[in-house]
Amino acid sequence: MSNPKISVIIPVYNAESTLRRCVDSLLAQTFTDFECILINDGSKDKSGEICDEYAARDSRIRVFHKENGGVSSARNIGLDNMRGEWVSFVDSDDYIDSNYLKFMHDEAVRSDCSVVVCDFIEVKKASVRYCDAFDWSGNHPIDINTSSNSTLLNQAIRYSTGVVWNTLILCALIKKHNLRFDITLKYGEDTLFILEVFANSPKLFHLENALYTYDRRNETSAMNNITIEYSINQLYALLQLRDYLVKNDLLILTRDSIMCAVTNRCCDFIYHPEYYCLIRKSLGMYPKREILFCHFVTWKQSMALYLILTPFAFSVAIATCISKFASNAHLKRN
Repeated sequence: MSNPKISVIIPVYNAESTLRRCVDSLLAQTFTDFECILINDGSKDKSGEICDEYAARDSRIRVFHKENGGVSSARNIGLDNMRGEWVSFVDSDDYIDSNYLKFMHDEAVRSDCSVVVCDFIEVKKASVRYCDAFDWSGNHPIDINTSSNSTLLNQAIRYSTGVVWNTLILCALIKKHNLRFDITLKYGEDTLFILEVFANSPKLFHLENALYTYDRRNETSAMNNITIEYSINQLYALLQLRDYLVKNDLLILTRDSIMCAVTNRCCDFIYHPEYYCLIRKSLGMYPKREILFCHFVTWKQSMALYLILTPFAFSVAIATCISKFASNAHLKRN
């Protein structure tokens, strides 16, 4: 087939229970000028066979089989092989509205933007809700379409709204800036990637339609089992983003938001003194005043982070006492 307008990249790992639903939602699109790139990331179930089955049925579907290396390595293979003018990402346990590609592409052309982001539906075992792409909590609405690049970045960083699966991105932007997913990060790799996209995008359109369904009913999902490892990876992603912004002379626009996000993530470790040394090592190159006294950080957060950053044994002892007190209080409540 000739080069399509849109490449849709779908990383696949042990997704036999949801993969057909995902791909079927793509094949049902009212916009038909696309290719689907399925990357089977060493699945141990029948996912690879399902991928091949779909490729045999529809010439728009291309399949790549690889050894398991994680979602970032799978998406990078998709980036290396995409032939479209635009690229979109879909996760194999999610699905999209039949007008997803049409509405996203139409808006990109109409508004002359290099990135379009849509709202989504979050499905959990006990609830279904509409989510704003730039504020999942719904408490901080902002008109992204009239915002400057710096306002967009600050909003996305401050409220941790960085995902790739509800976006349409101009491929030329990705290639120009050689943007890739960081394979060293198990979590937070999509946050780092999409914020780098935002940093380099001169214009973005926020499509306020829920065209993507984010299915969180899979209890093995990383987002349903947030761990210390998850927090560490998110922290590393934020620090790498800061380095990227410094390198590209963009930090002055986002310094407070970056450090606010770093502080919030570091506070996840307050009850885990065994990680204090690791956090101090990670933040060692950054000025302590920049971390502790940036805007948007509460005095409680500053105190917690000061405790973590203080390289003395008593900080560990205090944190241990706090942890035991919190644990005892929790037991009494229950």
